[in-house]
Amino acid sequence: MPKILTIGETMAVMVPSETGPYQYINHFRLCFAGAESNTAIGLSKLGHQTEWLSCVGDDEFGRFLLSRIRAEGVSVSHVRLDAHAPTGLMAKRFNPSSETEVFYYRSGSAASQMNETLISEKSFEDVGIVHMTGITPVLSQSCLRLTRRVFELARSLNVRISFDPNIRMKLWKQEDYRDLIKEFISQSNIVFMGLDEGQLLYGERTPQTLRDIIFTSGCTDYLALKNGSAGAYVYSINEDCYIPPHPCVCIDPVGAGDAFNAGFLSGILDGRPLKDCGQRGGITGALCTQVQGDIEGLPTKKELIDIQNHISPITR
Repeated sequence: MPKILTIGETMAVMVPSETGPYQYINHFRLCFAGAESNTAIGLSKLGHQTEWLSCVGDDEFGRFLLSRIRAEGVSVSHVRLDAHAPTGLMAKRFNPSSETEVFYYRSGSAASQMNETLISEKSFEDVGIVHMTGITPVLSQSCLRLTRRVFELARSLNVRISFDPNIRMKLWKQEDYRDLIKEFISQSNIVFMGLDEGQLLYGERTPQTLRDIIFTSGCTDYLALKNGSAGAYVYSINEDCYIPPHPCVCIDPVGAGDAFNAGFLSGILDGRPLKDCGQRGGITGALCTQVQGDIEGLPTKKELIDIQNHISPITR
């Protein structure tokens, strides 16, 4: 079975034990987060061969990331260690009456130094799908060159490209990247997008209209439009389907989109029908939100299939 290659930054994450301002927090938990590694881990748990490619600092946080991601069954054998730049850091703050806040300390990070030399034709051996997000090309000019090189090589080698804009407005403070993100969407085979991102990029959030715009622009195979707790709309060139939300008690929504991507891509890799791919995405995304953390709630393949088939787990 072909493997999935994901490329992008992963950061160490400080998670507080309580809600409220940091000056009143006594304990933090160290974990990690990165859109591309989240998706790779989700696919690994669903039984697929995955590799994550990136750069991390040659420091304690970098070694922590490699150890933890490797432990989830994802290959990190080609990740570069940078002795001159640190691993990026992110911190969460839980607010009792509003959404979780995220603070980034990634300027000048090792991953922001990634460039086109990170990738070569050899990187695509046995790869069926390469997955990237719109985070990487806006980190730096060198990361933009890397992204363009990935797309160029993938297209020349007939490797399918999966792309999620995954817009982070904190990275857009100095520049408007809409045209750049649309450039990558138009060159992708599989596109994941939130309806709010559709509004930002195209001035439109009607699913069918977005479908027409994106397929006309050049996307060739699949489009998944995510709408959070309202479900998702999934499309191929010849088919469309609404995916109702999977019932869940949401504890932490961060990472749900990456989990959806993993579930949907697992369906593609398994040759499943469009509706089944969408259901896998919806279930995987919902399960991710039911616990704190980006990956802790991700299901195994058996758990996912049992839920799809309405089979209750044996607990005693």
